[in-house]
Amino acid sequence: MSSQLTPERYTAMDILFANTPKKEEKKKDEIVMPGLEPKLEISQISFTSEFIPLEDAFGDQIPAKVPLSEVIWNDHQASTCRITSSVELDSQTAEPGPSINYDMLNKMIINVPRRMPDTYVKAFQILALTRVRYLAAYQVFMEEKRNTTDSFATGKILFDKKLHIHRNPTLYSKSVAAENEAALRKIFTECAKLKEQFEEYRRNLMRSIYELIRVKGLAMPYIVRLRAAYLEVQRQCQEQKERERLEKVRLENERNEKKRLAREKTRRENAQKVALKEDAATKARKALEAEAWAAYLAKSKRQREEDEADHSRGAKRVNLGNGY
Repeated sequence: MSSQLTPERYTAMDILFANTPKKEEKKKDEIVMPGLEPKLEISQISFTSEFIPLEDAFGDQIPAKVPLSEVIWNDHQASTCRITSSVELDSQTAEPGPSINYDMLNKMIINVPRRMPDTYVKAFQILALTRVRYLAAYQVFMEEKRNTTDSFATGKILFDKKLHIHRNPTLYSKSVAAENEAALRKIFTECAKLKEQFEEYRRNLMRSIYELIRVKGLAMPYIVRLRAAYLEVQRQCQEQKERERLEKVRLENERNEKKRLAREKTRRENAQKVALKEDAATKARKALEAEAWAAYLAKSKRQREEDEADHSRGAKRVNLGNGY
């Protein structure tokens, strides 16, 4: 029987453009899938004590809240537990198994334009639930380790005091010795119980680790296909943006060309008007010049005729005078 996490054969385009309804608009504050948050923060006081300070891991100033992944990673690096330290954890997520970029995974889940098939949703829900169980198991494991370490440290202090009382009986009263002995028996009983609880939490943590590794392996095919779909959406968006940019450039060029043609037309019309004005002025000037030339010629002709007439009359007088 096939597992409910076995991915169906959806292609990237099947996920995006199959007959699945569009997703409803999400609220602005709904940006991640519960359980798949990139960073889960916890109260700093939950993991510090007199015997397990965190100043070395987080510097001189201890913040009120710290990322759980950092706490787990630091604990894993400093762990002396051979069983838990044998499991390799990712330094970014502090999780076993395949490395998952939860920030990118949430972006892909939120930004896919259509609702994912139910098999994908189920796979990511199981991944989220298993991840939360692992983180909770590790958180309880560290808290129990802190309590166990504190109790054993307190028992060591009381035992050292018992030895000091035994070596220096004159420095302590019988009541002080009795109180220390009672406290030591109580703390030893508490340490034995805490050690049993710690082992149980450790076994629970190891079960959570192996379960998370298994579920991650089943969820990875869905993540790979969702990534392919997401990259296809990004590619199409980029192509659409490029088409819109080219169309905008084309329209802008057309507007500029129309403006240029309009300016050119206006320039030609103005040039024609100037040419017409020049033609009219030239015609008028030529007409005036022709009229002036005609007047000049007529005047010259009259003057010549008058000169010729005067010359003729002068010649007759000379001839008459010679005849006397």
